Amino acid sequence: MARQAYDGAVNQQGHHEALWHARRAGTLFAHDTGDGELEDYLLQQLEMYIAELNGR
Repeated sequence: MARQAYDGAVNQQGHHEALWHARRAGTLFAHDTGDGELEDYLLQQLEMYIAELNGR
C-alpha cells in the first residue's frame, strides 16, 4: 500500500510529498487490520521502507 502511494505521487509531487503519502497510506492500512501484532509488524515494515526511500 505504501509503495503504491509513493510510486503514484513521486513523479508529480516530488520525494518528500510522496513520503508523506506513503506513510499515511501505510499507517491507515496497518490500523485497518484491527490486529495489534500485525499492525506493529506492518508499521515496522513501513518504517524500514521509509528509511530505504530516504536513503535514495
